[in-house]
Amino acid sequence: MTNSEAKFQFEEVLELKPLIQRKAYQHLGGEAQCVSIGRTLLSSPNLLLLDKPLTRLYSHLKEQILPFLKRMKDELDLPMIYVTHDLQEREYLAADIVQLK
Repeated sequence: MTNSEAKFQFEEVLELKPLIQRKAYQHLGGEAQCVSIGRTLLSSPNLLLLDKPLTRLYSHLKEQILPFLKRMKDELDLPMIYVTHDLQEREYLAADIVQLK
């Protein structure tokens, strides 16, 4: 996946098209999360720091976004620090796990 392919795909995966015309204060919690992830990906980062990015999302969006994040991490060789309390998310994305108590 190239950067331009990733940018095109994240619009679909994050379901951003209906959100683009709205002002930031008009987004609901999960919508704001999607817009925030999309804004971050548009900047073509060298590292992703994601602090519980899927917490407020509907389950169907989580199911779409997790595989996309994994593909970005793997295919673009994009390092990712992913903070979560969700064991399934952690196991799905992690290559290395650091657990803090």
